[in-house]
Amino acid sequence: MAEPAETPVALLGRNASMLRLLGLYQQKHDGSKVKAALLSAFSLIFLLHHPVFAAMKLYMDPPEDLVEFALCSFSFIISDGVFIKTAIFIADRGMLHQMLEVLSDSRRLYGREEASKRIRSRYEDLAERVLLYMQVSTMVASIGWLAAPLVSRALLAASGESGEVPRKLPLPVWLPLDVQASPTYEILYVLEAYTTTLTGLVTLCIDVLFIRLMLMVTAELEVLNYNVSTMAKGREKNSDDLYNRGHKQNMETQDFYRRDRALQMAETVYKHGSDFQLYQELVTNVRHHLIILRTVDLLEAAMSKSIIILLFINMGALCSNLLVVGVLLQAGGGVTRPLTLTAMIPFLLYQTGMFCVFGQLVTDQSEKLMISAFSCGWNESDARFRRSLLIFMAMVNRPLEITVGKTCKLSREMFLQVLNGSYTLFNMFYQVHSTS
Repeated sequence: MAEPAETPVALLGRNASMLRLLGLYQQKHDGSKVKAALLSAFSLIFLLHHPVFAAMKLYMDPPEDLVEFALCSFSFIISDGVFIKTAIFIADRGMLHQMLEVLSDSRRLYGREEASKRIRSRYEDLAERVLLYMQVSTMVASIGWLAAPLVSRALLAASGESGEVPRKLPLPVWLPLDVQASPTYEILYVLEAYTTTLTGLVTLCIDVLFIRLMLMVTAELEVLNYNVSTMAKGREKNSDDLYNRGHKQNMETQDFYRRDRALQMAETVYKHGSDFQLYQELVTNVRHHLIILRTVDLLEAAMSKSIIILLFINMGALCSNLLVVGVLLQAGGGVTRPLTLTAMIPFLLYQTGMFCVFGQLVTDQSEKLMISAFSCGWNESDARFRRSLLIFMAMVNRPLEITVGKTCKLSREMFLQVLNGSYTLFNMFYQVHSTS
């Protein structure tokens, strides 16, 4: 049965069922807490597979080849970051529940007209497209990573090289036994296929959830912008209707003096009534803005730790990959091997850029509130409305920004800082490598 559009779980979209299956989300009043805890523990245990085996490989049997060492290090950094991010996300689910409840109240109480529904529907469609794009990219990356050892072995066997072609696993593994012997190799390959798929799904679900919530906040800000900028239009329409009804009623009397006096009194009453209605609309919009501020605070609390870890890990992975690629290109020997590491860089940039771009959307919509308030037709309103509107404009003068780690703001500037930080670390390590 489909959930109502304003319920908290409906805000998760098609991602809700996968979040429940992985143990990442549980409804607040759901009675199956034990089941959710077991699913969460099950996911965390298998997510721990990659960092543990990669660390054992680096410590017990570090690869002598630079590319293999870089791939092993990359696997450890990324998989360890996914595990930590997931554990923090599960621990902070309470903030997520509160944020979804506040956001659902905002959608239920404010912006019920058709224009507001169209705005929210547009952002929901965008969130579904983002989910589809990221599903395809994650699936392609997972299949490519898992199939690479089999394809490489088949190509080497087809080339007719002498000797037995070694069997490789998708990810580095160290065990005190022969991992190429059957059935150990097959068991490890199936296990790595499952854990790689699970890692991709967990990363996809968490990233899409946070991006979707940022889009929902952006939609509420656009609805608020529309409601603030169109306050005077509703006032003019109501004033015209009231004036026409009063004029029609007064035309029915035969006394010209009485009719003229009644018309003047009606205009005064209708003007005061229209000003009061306009003031009430401003109060409603102020309350909507306050609930949006509360939503942003809860969203920051829910995603702060997870995303700051993601940004630093991606920056470190970018730095290490660029360093190894630079060393390989300097040493010569072709560009085939550096391309193996270079192919991972677009994924890291894509993942980091998505959060920064959608975080910038929230800031852009909040900056428009000042313009919307100024263009609402305040010049024809009474003094009380003007004073209240001035207070509202002072409130929205500071744009909303989603801050993670208490210092990093998700914006275009933050994306450039990540790139700049990666290049700075790369340059420092490269200079150390050149002088050693």
